[in-house]
Amino acid sequence: MLHHTILLFAGLMITYAIWHTRMLWGTPRTVLEEGLPERWGLFLNRRHRRRLQIAVLIGFSGLSMLIGAFVPRQTFPKTFILVWLLAVLFLLWTILFALFDMVSISTFFSRSKRQDDAERAKFRYEIEQKIKEERERQKKESGDQNHSNSDP
Repeated sequence: MLHHTILLFAGLMITYAIWHTRMLWGTPRTVLEEGLPERWGLFLNRRHRRRLQIAVLIGFSGLSMLIGAFVPRQTFPKTFILVWLLAVLFLLWTILFALFDMVSISTFFSRSKRQDDAERAKFRYEIEQKIKEERERQKKESGDQNHSNSDP
């Protein structure tokens, strides 16, 4: 039963890796032409590369598990241990890449939000200054009109 579960899990991992790699491989790596800011283009290109690496690592993990399922433990104990050690290392490496991907996404969006908030505050300040100047100009004009109307 365990043997069948390992085969199924390894097959699903390999299938996912092939599908996801083909999907990522076909997408354009640069999105700078789409009118996005350069920081977004760089971020999306790096994310694309990380996710492609994760998909390949998942495939290697599944392949290692598939090979490990067919290596007899009693006949080749060192090979059995080596293959399963590789499978575990590939899985750990995949998990580290995924965690790094999550951290970099979080970092990028928090930095992007701070930059957007700063730009929004600057824009709001400039608008408030223009409104203030316009009101002062209108007061000044209305004051000038009142003086010219009161002069006989």
